[in-house]
Amino acid sequence: MLRHICSGLFLRMFILLAVAIVIAAWPDSVGRQGFLPKRRVVMKKIIRKPETTLSALQPKKRTHHIRLKPLIVIQHQPDSKAEDAPPLIQQYVVGESNERRPIECLVFGEGEDGILVMATIHGDEIAGTLLVRQLERHLRAHPKLLAGRRVMLLPVVNPDGRERNSRYNANGVDLNRNFKTVNRQNSRRHGFFALSEPETRAIVRAIRQCDPNRVITLHQPLACIDYDGPGRDLAQHIATCCNLPVRKLGAMPGSLGSYAGIELGIPTITLELPGEVERLGPRYLWDQYGNALIASVMYPTFVDVVCVQDKKSDYNGFWGGP
Repeated sequence: MLRHICSGLFLRMFILLAVAIVIAAWPDSVGRQGFLPKRRVVMKKIIRKPETTLSALQPKKRTHHIRLKPLIVIQHQPDSKAEDAPPLIQQYVVGESNERRPIECLVFGEGEDGILVMATIHGDEIAGTLLVRQLERHLRAHPKLLAGRRVMLLPVVNPDGRERNSRYNANGVDLNRNFKTVNRQNSRRHGFFALSEPETRAIVRAIRQCDPNRVITLHQPLACIDYDGPGRDLAQHIATCCNLPVRKLGAMPGSLGSYAGIELGIPTITLELPGEVERLGPRYLWDQYGNALIASVMYPTFVDVVCVQDKKSDYNGFWGGP
């Protein structure tokens, strides 16, 4: 009798021990949580959770590293010692637009005095491009102007906008609000971050390559001479050679003037031409504003002879060319 009782107790204890071992070794993926108190699972998660600090709660700043490709030389004309020899001319591609159109520039001379002239940063302001092309022809014909100077010309900074006759580039961004400045404002029209557009990065690349002592950018249609940074004397100098008044418009957020003039400390001139003046043709533009561009190149020298208007102009009304 006692033997049967002991055998039954031993069997029950063995079964309970086996069940306890099975429950302890049961995998979580199968459903161990059904046998354990939920409080232990919650406590286990809290213990494994990393400690939250004040720095972890602060939003992380987005950083965008801009890699600037080197300039591509597509033409190089060797210099000559003759006085009447053509100037040293180098042609570069400083970048591409969103739609893969090349942004080209010409560099005249190799002197220490660097001047950067650009136009059509807004695609619907094309008079500047016509004027820069005329300046290119003038520098080729008058190499003596380049003595001690280095002039970089960017005739069309916004080729996609020029193709669409639009102020903005192909992404709908105003390139003259896309530079890295203290006063810039992130938005769809200004770009969600500084230098988001390839055209803007091309301008930065040109500035770094040219290392200019002054920057001249042509716009429309406000008919005045604006300046940023230490450019007041240069603006007044240019005003003596044309009928445009000097007018301080103020540094626009994320603009080229804010970047080059204020951030970099380069005298920066915005030559605002009248609206729709391109309809009068490139020769009319040169007669009216060519002297102003020559004055900006030769600053601080005042010019008398070489600043005379081209008498060969045959302007006779609205321009009918392409």
